[in-house]
Amino acid sequence: MDTIPDSGKRFIGILNDPNLMCMPISGYQECPLLSLEESIQPLKSILSDIETYAHASKVLCDNPPADGLTRDESASIRLYSMEWYPTDKCLYVTLNETLRSADRNKLKPWFPYLKLILTALKKVPSFYGTVYRGVKLDLTKEYFQGKLFTWWGFSSCTTSVAVLQNDGFLGKTGLRTIFSIETNSAVHIKNHTYFPMEEEVLLPPAIQFKVVSILDTGNGLNMIQLKETSPLFPDLALPSPKKVSSMSQISNQSSHVVTGSFVQPNTE
Repeated sequence: MDTIPDSGKRFIGILNDPNLMCMPISGYQECPLLSLEESIQPLKSILSDIETYAHASKVLCDNPPADGLTRDESASIRLYSMEWYPTDKCLYVTLNETLRSADRNKLKPWFPYLKLILTALKKVPSFYGTVYRGVKLDLTKEYFQGKLFTWWGFSSCTTSVAVLQNDGFLGKTGLRTIFSIETNSAVHIKNHTYFPMEEEVLLPPAIQFKVVSILDTGNGLNMIQLKETSPLFPDLALPSPKKVSSMSQISNQSSHVVTGSFVQPNTE
C-alpha cells in the first residue's frame, strides 16, 4: 500500500463545467445495503488497490463508530476521504469523475458503494450555514452573478476559510477562487474522515446553486458567493436532523444541525 499523501486536493479539485447537464443519478436506490467489502467488489477492475484501502478504512474506524453508524457505514466515509498515490486513482477522484459523466451506465459498478455511503451520510450531523471550497484558477467568467448550475459530484468543503489559505491547499499567492457556499444539505463528517482536523463537511451529489455575488479581494483571489436552491433531484437530498445553536455541540450529539456564518478571508 502506497503512503497516503497529505490531504488538500479534495477541497481544491477542479469542479465540473457549470454548464454541464446530466441525467438524474438513479438505480443505486434499489441495491441492497451491503458490507463495505461487498460494496467495493465491482470496483476492483477500476481501482486496483481498493481492497487494501477499504480494509484500512475499516480497521481505523472507532468501535462503535460515532453518530449511530455501523462500522461499514463509517468506513465508507473514511474510504472516500482517503488520498493515496497515484492521486488520480483515489476513490473520491474516480467516483466524482463518473458522477460528472454524461454516460450514466458508467455509474453501475458504483451503485453498491453509493448506497452504503449515502445511507451513512443520512445519519451524520447536518450543517446549515456557510462552507468553503477553493480552486487554483480564476473562475469568475464561468460563475457569473445570477447563474444557476449543478455540481454533480460530491464536494468536500471546510467550515474554516483559513484552512484553504494553508500552503497545502490554495496558499496565498497566484490565481485563486474561493466559493463561499450557503447550504442546508452539507453533512459534517469530522467523526468519520481520515483527516479529522480539517473540519470537513461534504455536499452530496447533484446539488443546485445560484451565484449571489462575486468579490475581487485582490492579490489574485476572488470570492464567489453561492446559495443552494431547491434540489433538482430530491431523492438525493439528505434528511435534516434537529437544529442546534452552536458548533461546539458537534462532538456531543449524534443527530443535529450546526449553524454557520460568513467569514471574510484574510488576504494580507
